[in-house]
Amino acid sequence: MKKMLIVINNFNDVSHNQHLLRLIKFLSKKRDAIALASLTNNGELKTKFDSVPNVTRVKIQDVFHFLKENPETIILTKELRSEYFVFIVRFFLGWPKYKHLTIRPSFGFLNESWWKIIKNILFYFSLFLVDLNITVGETVANRIRAIKNVKKQKVVCIPNSLSKKFLASNTHHLLDIKKINFIYTGFLEKRKNLDYSIELLELVPNDFTFTILGDGPEKNKLINLVKTKKMTDKVNFLGHVTNVKEHLGKADIFLFLTKMEGLSLSLLEAMACGLVCVVSDIPENRELIIDMKNGLILPLNNQKQAIKKLANILKNEKQLIKIGKNARQTIIEKYSDDKSFRLYEQILNSI
Repeated sequence: MKKMLIVINNFNDVSHNQHLLRLIKFLSKKRDAIALASLTNNGELKTKFDSVPNVTRVKIQDVFHFLKENPETIILTKELRSEYFVFIVRFFLGWPKYKHLTIRPSFGFLNESWWKIIKNILFYFSLFLVDLNITVGETVANRIRAIKNVKKQKVVCIPNSLSKKFLASNTHHLLDIKKINFIYTGFLEKRKNLDYSIELLELVPNDFTFTILGDGPEKNKLINLVKTKKMTDKVNFLGHVTNVKEHLGKADIFLFLTKMEGLSLSLLEAMACGLVCVVSDIPENRELIIDMKNGLILPLNNQKQAIKKLANILKNEKQLIKIGKNARQTIIEKYSDDKSFRLYEQILNSI
């Protein structure tokens, strides 16, 4: 069995690192030669990554030597910086000696700055340089396959997934339309479109609260927006939390009006907890949400139509409860770690 090296950016306590940690734990029971390297040695999950049995930690400065001593190693990355670090090492050691797989959470970046434009250019070239693009959803996979000269066999979809522990019980409380508890979990960046979410909620006829979990570059801007609109008694910023499921269990509706996404782990978690998920009308969200069956899809560019649709559903408590139950069932049936991780195992064993 070939050795495997996993290269990550950091050990930050974010959903995609939590997912990768579970994947490494799974693979460590199946393979006897896994190594892990991180570009930076900080982050809340470092201790948990270090404690995974049968996984060797390799300092980033020692990766060159490790790969030189272990030709034919399979390399797995998940973020752009890690990918290009591996490209540089492979360039000096001999490109064909190694197989490089990378996980694609989304299709590039939102062009909101010059740096993001540059990252999109780097992302485009990386699609050709890796040996296998593993996407977390079919929409991203199809977009990559549609690019000219990208070989179809270099793209495979392995859906994002949740642990048995997360799926084990539904902590959701009984919904009451007299006061709706909205929630958002995730990174606070421009593409998440939280300013639009706040402006939309300002027009909701129901009494409500909106809890925002997470940090990011847009946080201060959003706090100021809430102050300007005099909504500080309704919108709460709790920052980074470790007990996400507990907060989801106290909420009714997950508000996710993002402009750009992959197959979101945050959305999977909210659906698994039986929340009514109100999402933006983008192809990636439609992979999970069937409108009015297991969620609600709102237009991004028509606020009047969006608030009308949202206000109508908020009148129907029975339908909201049914939608939440359907959402949970969708995730239980299709998006467990066990199913996804076995697909990773099959791919690795075939190399």
